[in-house]
Parts: sequence; structure tokens; C-alpha cells
Amino acid sequence: MTRGNVTFAQADLDAVVALLEALPRVTPNHEGPYTFTDRARDFLAVFGSEQGRRVLSQIHQVCDPPPTIRNADKPGTLAFQSGMRRVMTEIMLCMVAKEQMRVERTEDASGS
Repeated sequence: MTRGNVTFAQADLDAVVALLEALPRVTPNHEGPYTFTDRARDFLAVFGSEQGRRVLSQIHQVCDPPPTIRNADKPGTLAFQSGMRRVMTEIMLCMVAKEQMRVERTEDASGS
């Protein structure tokens, strides 16, 4: 497979697919075992190092293409690029722990 001037060997592609297939399926929730705070700590740990910041910078460059006038009349292209930007937004949101909403209840005037 060739992308730009780079040719990827099938073994390399197979290794990437194997890595993706081996990833654990985790979904954060407020009760655990994997919370939003855990997720934020994981993302900050990964992207907090010098290497992580370089990788995040590359992801940002890929996910936030500059708008061009030639795409102004191409709604499909604009929608695709909007989806790419959403990926970057989601990554950034994962670095923030979402606090569980708490509803405070007060007693009414009758005391019940």
C-alpha cells in the first residue's frame, strides 16, 4: 500500500490491525470501575510527556485541516473535515474529568 511517497508493507499493516483488534473496550462511567477521572488521568499521562505532546500535535494537524476556498462548495468535504475536527475535540474533552451532576433538594415551606 502506498500513501504519498511512503509504501507500507503488508506485515506493517497487519501489525497495526492486530494492535487495534487487541485494544480493550473501555467505557467510562460515574460508578466505575473505570471513571471519567480515570480516563482523564490516562489521557494526561499519555499526552503529558514530551513524546505525547509531539504525538498530540500530529493528531491535531491531521484532525484540523485548514479551510480552503476550493472546498467552499463541497458539502461532503466540509462535513468530513468537521468530523475530523470533532475527533480532536473529543480527545481534548477526554482530558477533563466530567463531574457527576448533583441535584440538591431543599425542603419546601411546609417542612415535608
